[in-house]
Amino acid sequence: MEPPLHEMPLGFSMNLAVDEEALAAFGRLPRAEQNELIERSRRVTDKDEMKRLIRSICR
Repeated sequence: MEPPLHEMPLGFSMNLAVDEEALAAFGRLPRAEQNELIERSRRVTDKDEMKRLIRSICR
């Protein structure tokens, strides 16, 4: 069973919220890809890595 989107890590959701382009791109992704990104964000260890993950959504 897939976790609900409201259970995404705080750092991920906060960084996503301030990047309109990434937020829009994230919203267009299939649910499976969204969950993959959420799981990747759980393994992020610093702010710069999180910013790189957020920017990667736009590619």
